[in-house]
Amino acid sequence: MLESADSEGDTRPHRDPRIRQACARRQDRCARPHRRRQGPWTPHPGLRGRVARSAGSGPDRGHDPARHGRGRERGQRAVAGAAGPDRAGKAAPQILDPLGGGPRPRRALPPHHGPDRRAGLLTDVLGRSFYDRDPRQVAVDLLGCVLTHETSEGAASGLIVETEAYRPEDPACHAYKGPTMRNRNIFAGPGVAYVYVSYGIHHLLNVVCEEEGVGSAVLIRALRPLDGVELMQARRGRPKDLCNGPGRLTQALGVHIYHDGQDLTNGSLNLAHGEEPEEIVATTRIGITRGVELPWRYLTLGEKDVSVPPKTISERGLRRERSRA
Repeated sequence: MLESADSEGDTRPHRDPRIRQACARRQDRCARPHRRRQGPWTPHPGLRGRVARSAGSGPDRGHDPARHGRGRERGQRAVAGAAGPDRAGKAAPQILDPLGGGPRPRRALPPHHGPDRRAGLLTDVLGRSFYDRDPRQVAVDLLGCVLTHETSEGAASGLIVETEAYRPEDPACHAYKGPTMRNRNIFAGPGVAYVYVSYGIHHLLNVVCEEEGVGSAVLIRALRPLDGVELMQARRGRPKDLCNGPGRLTQALGVHIYHDGQDLTNGSLNLAHGEEPEEIVATTRIGITRGVELPWRYLTLGEKDVSVPPKTISERGLRRERSRA
């Protein structure tokens, strides 16, 4: 590349006197009174007018909290709208942000978490130890519990009225032939959601039981709708028969294949403690071709929202072993 004629490496005299004068002033860093503007600056007519204020005067030292907000709020180091030296009002409830170290607003509970509801309070969500047991007992203990899913569309929940248990030695269980890419989350450990697609249409929600690597789960077969009934009806496209089946309840609650592997003990999809049903019975499972003789389907007797009423009852008077964990 050719070097510029006015570069520092070119020491030849320039013919034009104006260029020589400009080069001589290049290293001049002193003040230039002759270049200062005389008189006040006139704003462009196209710019918005601003209220004139002197910087450094007044209680805000030239800043206007009413117009621009406080810098700590813009940097999310303070709760927006909270009371402070320059703003009157009641201080917002705050908790410590575990990542940023500063305070943040306390998470507001959705409307369905009112005092008259059984679902959703963080202290009611079933813990991991609840699922770390034989799935047959977990299936019984889940009856009467509340399944809740919170989405951007709203919250929907239902009371569990029917379940089925599956163990790795059961030929109808997905873990019977060992782990694959499709069923890997049934081996993930207690309290994890195992969701799969049945017949290429329906999403079925299972709760993984026992320790990691075992491969046992409980299928949620039916719910009695509690909250978000209008949302369930919109998702199902019908006014009734919303959750009386494993594929229907996932459609009503908005559960999809991407919920496979989600932690059910801490998230928008969770199960919470509920009241024990009056009578729990055991009967044979349905919708399968192998292991049909095993009485591992459990339901609330007399409940109208079960998927299929029992033809024969294998055992009556079952009781829940554990309601919390």
